[in-house]
Amino acid sequence: MFNPYVIILSLFTLTGLITALCGLFLLHKARLRRNWPATMASIEHAHEGEDPTLRVFCNYVINGKTYRHEIKMAEGTPPGQEFVQAHLEKFPADTTVPVYCDPAQPENMTLDKSAGRDDWLIFAAGLAAALFGIGALFLSN
Repeated sequence: MFNPYVIILSLFTLTGLITALCGLFLLHKARLRRNWPATMASIEHAHEGEDPTLRVFCNYVINGKTYRHEIKMAEGTPPGQEFVQAHLEKFPADTTVPVYCDPAQPENMTLDKSAGRDDWLIFAAGLAAALFGIGALFLSN
């Protein structure tokens, strides 16, 4: 009879391997992003309709073409007054800030090339789970 413990450990190991592969993919993307060239972007603010949420845009030019990019707020961030004030201080209107653009796709940009510096944790957690699962599978026999 087949042991259900082996099925559970196999699924755990597989999940760890998939997580480690996703972590490797994220590390690769972060490494590529660190090589993106910088350009200057102008900051503008916009309030849309009745929505009290502040929207921050940056405009930048690459190879004679102008791009407009919205600086996205973190998902689930409440649009409170303190948050809006912090963003106004971080990105004042009518100023210029350095942005980093993907040379292959200039519409992809970031304000911080070091974003994703903790992606190695995803790889490490996945690898640890996979190794634990493999070890437990061998010990279960």
